Amino acid sequence: MNTRHTFLFVSLIITLTACSGAKVEEEADASGKDADADATAEDTTAMPASPVVLNEITSDGDDNIELVNTGETEVDISGWYVVDDAYDTATGEPADHRYDFADGTALAPGEYLVLVEADDHQFGLGKEDGVRLFDADDQLLDETAWPDLAAEISWCRTPDGTGDFQECAEATFGEPND
Repeated sequence: MNTRHTFLFVSLIITLTACSGAKVEEEADASGKDADADATAEDTTAMPASPVVLNEITSDGDDNIELVNTGETEVDISGWYVVDDAYDTATGEPADHRYDFADGTALAPGEYLVLVEADDHQFGLGKEDGVRLFDADDQLLDETAWPDLAAEISWCRTPDGTGDFQECAEATFGEPND
């Protein structure tokens, strides 16, 4: 069921409709002109569909990717995979920009899993890049992209496991982000 609210601000009418797949409708003001043609709305509070999330990333030298299980039960991530921005999910190329979790890989509640470049994954992460987490059915569970970061900066969720990504002064792989 959709919920609809209309607000009148002087001569500007904005209609907001709440529904799955969030949508913003704009109506012209009394003069017939769009009040702000460049206005956009973005849902930045959507949480991943899984308790296992991307949690921390470094991308300059030590290209590490950390996952954490924020849930209360163990999660089997067999067949799940992470990719960087260069990977095309439609073609599966380049194949070396994908890391697949082995059968039997599971994360206990609160457990961290850190993928280290060269040891675990073969693709490097750029200073401006992104990482996506998919389940075994190719469903996107989580993703993030970061700006050009300094070498000593990590890209991490604050608060740990649940917050928005931001630049963090120190990498804390395997431990809570402060």
